[in-house]
Parts: sequence; C-alpha cells; structure tokens
Amino acid sequence: GQPDAAIHEYDLVREMSPNSATSYVELARAYLRHNRLQSAEQAFRSALQRSPGYASARFGLADLLAEQGRAPEAVEQLHALLLTDPDNSQAYFQLGRISYGQKHYDEALRNYQKVLAVNQHSSPETWLNIGLVYSAQKLPDKALQAYQTALQQQTQYPEAWYNMALAWQDKKQTAEAVNALNRALKLKPDYPR
Repeated sequence: GQPDAAIHEYDLVREMSPNSATSYVELARAYLRHNRLQSAEQAFRSALQRSPGYASARFGLADLLAEQGRAPEAVEQLHALLLTDPDNSQAYFQLGRISYGQKHYDEALRNYQKVLAVNQHSSPETWLNIGLVYSAQKLPDKALQAYQTALQQQTQYPEAWYNMALAWQDKKQTAEAVNALNRALKLKPDYPR
C-alpha cells in the first residue's frame, strides 16, 4: 500500500550492491507492481548491462516490451535469451504468444512445439494456446484435440473447457458446447466469459 516506500527500500538495496544484477531486477519488479513501466524498463536494462546473460532480467524486459506492444524489441530480447539458454521454454512460449498476436500462426505453432519438446509434452497452458492457434485457423477438430490434451494434463482448467465450448460452437454442436461451458462454470462459478 506504500509503493514509494517499497521502491525506496529496493533502491537502497541496489545502492548497497551497485554491481548486482539481481538488485536491479528486484527494483524493476517493484516498479512493475506499481505500473512505473519506464523505470522498470530502465532497471531491467541496467541489470543486463551488469550481467548480459541474466535470464530473469532478459525475460522480464522481453515480457514488459511485449505487454507494451513492442513486439520486435521483445522478440530480439527473447532470441538473445535463447542464445545463452537454448532450452528456455518460457522464451519459446512468449515467442509463440507474440507470433499468435501477429497472426503468424505457423511460427506460433513452431514455438509452442519447442515448449512441448523441452517439457516432454507436459504443458497444459501450451496445449491451450495451440488450441487457440488452431481455432484461429478455423480447424476446430485440431483445436478440440489440443484442449482435450490440456485437460488431461490439468483437469481443473476452466479456460480449457471454455475454449473447448467455442470449438464445439464452431462445429455447430450446441449440446457439447453447453456441456463444456457448464464444466467451466462448475470449476469457476464466477467465470464471467
């Protein structure tokens, strides 16, 4: 409830360890929590100046840039991260999200497949996003398969049931869509969608 005081404390820690990339990342996260995006970006960049291979700083900056709609810069940061950590599934996942947002569906699927390869095909959120890509491509059967895989890996997943309902709707199978929506509401009664 006291953002300036919290940021001041993190800033004191940073001053005590001026060469510590970690202190800059913690400061950046404090700025993010209080919606001070420019200051957060600068703190992430300062962390990377001190430690260019620091994955938390690189990913934090990429995530911030992506949220601001600065996709090319975010992609650049994620590729830099993958140069030092080629098995970073979080980076591939974010690249998939960015590609999906730009309607580069084949690229999104390639990145999501890399996430699955790193995680031995266990990643419900990735399967959900694969389903979203297939839905955007008007491939409801493939989307349904992806959502079902997500639900096999995480049975308590209302978002998967909701998206499954949309795929059933695309197939004009209303009873199945209603059933999926009811399953989502059973898991999350206050689910507004």
